[in-house]
Amino acid sequence: PPQRDSPSAKVAALRLTVRSNYPQKGMVVGDVYVHSLGPLTGWDVSEAQVETYNIWGHPTLGTGNHDQSEEPQALCVGQMEMAILWMPSSPSRPEEGRLMMHLKSIKFITRQAADARKMNPWVEVCTFQNGTEKRIQRWDPRGLVASDKQQSWLTTRGAF
Repeated sequence: PPQRDSPSAKVAALRLTVRSNYPQKGMVVGDVYVHSLGPLTGWDVSEAQVETYNIWGHPTLGTGNHDQSEEPQALCVGQMEMAILWMPSSPSRPEEGRLMMHLKSIKFITRQAADARKMNPWVEVCTFQNGTEKRIQRWDPRGLVASDKQQSWLTTRGAF
């Protein structure tokens, strides 16, 4: 896995940042890198397959004997099960479209993530354009006023 701020990390198609409020508020637990959306392209929601992705924690120096020139090693702190589907708006413009993600579970490796059972993680998604990070906002179908087609965000809470 690339280091978080390295140039090789900024060519990934997606970076999913796993955060938690335990033991510190807004702490970054780790990152998942999706290097290409090409294999995840489809035209039907039923085509999305659940796959397992490693969550890479912040690089740390390995324990034991090592010299100062040794590069920090990323540590796998858990796994994320998720289905991703990229639906291009048209075959002639594959760079524009809709990204659909279904996060099924996050499992932490207990010896790598202290007190994993106390974490209540959330995920932030970003992509990179010309080496600049661009956050992808979650689509919220709720409106201000409830109708027969939508709920109101004033009267509902939590996931939708």
